[in-house]
Amino acid sequence: MVLGLFNADEEFFPIVRPTAGGTDLMLSDTRAAEQHTLAAQVVDVLHAEELREGASEPSPAGALGILTDVGVGSADMAALLRAGAEPDAQLRALAEQAGFGAQFEDARQ
Repeated sequence: MVLGLFNADEEFFPIVRPTAGGTDLMLSDTRAAEQHTLAAQVVDVLHAEELREGASEPSPAGALGILTDVGVGSADMAALLRAGAEPDAQLRALAEQAGFGAQFEDARQ
């Protein structure tokens, strides 16, 4: 499995995953697009501009089921993103649930 995870300034994170049909992409919170170029670019690619406008709660976008095949379904992802933890904690929890927690921690070092 190839997966890109990026904790951006402890405010949001995108997940990118190549697939047989192209690339899956998920953004933890579209509200970050107001202040971060990377988030704005992801929002543009996902055509999710309407999600960020006026949102007071985290507003994820894209393939929430990006990790379904490794045990983190879209409902699990949505619940984790609504929980309000910092992106670093959310990414660690995703890595643990998906079974690559040790590798994630190694990569962070």
